[in-house]
Amino acid sequence: MPLRAEESFVQRAATLSDAEIFNQRETLKDELDHVRATFHGSLDSGYYYVSISRLLSAELQTRAEIIWRNLVRAHKSFGAGYTGTLRDDMKRAYEVQIKTSYDELQSIIDSEIKTPSDSPRFSLDNKLKNALRQYVEEIDMYFDDLKRNEARESGTSSAGPTWQRYQPSIVRREARKLETKKQHQAWQKAYRDLKRDQPGKSDVQYAKQIAAQDIANDCAVETIRKNMKR
Repeated sequence: MPLRAEESFVQRAATLSDAEIFNQRETLKDELDHVRATFHGSLDSGYYYVSISRLLSAELQTRAEIIWRNLVRAHKSFGAGYTGTLRDDMKRAYEVQIKTSYDELQSIIDSEIKTPSDSPRFSLDNKLKNALRQYVEEIDMYFDDLKRNEARESGTSSAGPTWQRYQPSIVRREARKLETKKQHQAWQKAYRDLKRDQPGKSDVQYAKQIAAQDIANDCAVETIRKNMKR
């Protein structure tokens, strides 16, 4: 089926990555079950915590590679070259997707590892920072290669530049859609947690509590209420 004009390689890449990560979740579930079985009766041990942390750290790295590979694959299949905004568009799309995976995997760590409040928290923060640093560099190199290739082609061909087929405004719009989706997912998780911990309140009351959190991003209570249950 041909790609609709309003679609961009960013959305195509996100669709490809979502499909692969869906399959990854099944594998991850099996690996988590294996670790739990290995440490049966010792789920509060330091060795168990380290094993879970390492497993999910490796999973985040795997997803980082999936996201990057599909961004490049979709960009090439879209027949697009480079523009002045491509570098930032790819970085934004990559960051939104990898942070979504980070939130999902960090929530698993938080549910699996129960440490006292005064103990260091097991987190994927350093792995996230490393993945961002690594693939920002990959994007820079990819962009520079495109730019050099475009320069060589423009010197040998009188045809118009292929990058005109790339529409940066569409890419930015798709990246914003991903950001909005991520924000709504955060509200939905907060709503589920509040409803579980504080049952019996109205949706408006839950929305007001979410609006007071950082994840609200200064959005109105009514906006949060409309999107926190989808």
